[in-house]
Amino acid sequence: MCFAVGCSNSKGDEITPILSGFKCDFTIEGSELSGEVEVENDGVLTVSFSGDDIINGLKMQVKQEALTVDVNGITETYSREEVPENSPAFCIYDALICSKNLKPKADGDYFTIDGECKSGDFSIKLSSSGFISELSLNNSDTVFLFKNQIKH
Repeated sequence: MCFAVGCSNSKGDEITPILSGFKCDFTIEGSELSGEVEVENDGVLTVSFSGDDIINGLKMQVKQEALTVDVNGITETYSREEVPENSPAFCIYDALICSKNLKPKADGDYFTIDGECKSGDFSIKLSSSGFISELSLNNSDTVFLFKNQIKH
């Protein structure tokens, strides 16, 4: 599963969105939830939570329509139907999957990809280097902020 899509901005520079094959830190705007997101080139998405609360160390991995949850070495796999609709892992995964065929649009110093997926309407903001910097889920007003991206 490759998410590389090319487009041009108003200056004629090309941007290739990096929506797989990367690792970065994330926070959820307006909450204390944070952690790390990794998206492999084969489409497997892993969300690892950090912090001082009970969610520290929780790891969620999405592959196709299954979610594997690991809490302190205890692992359980669930089908999509068994998981709440607002699962952060599925929200990110769904938006990245749906964005693969959408062209980014120039938006000032950023590029945006707008679309609709199983988790609802979304908007992805890309930096000029092609990394995702923000994912907004419009139906729930949830905003994921991404930083410290590393391509692999």
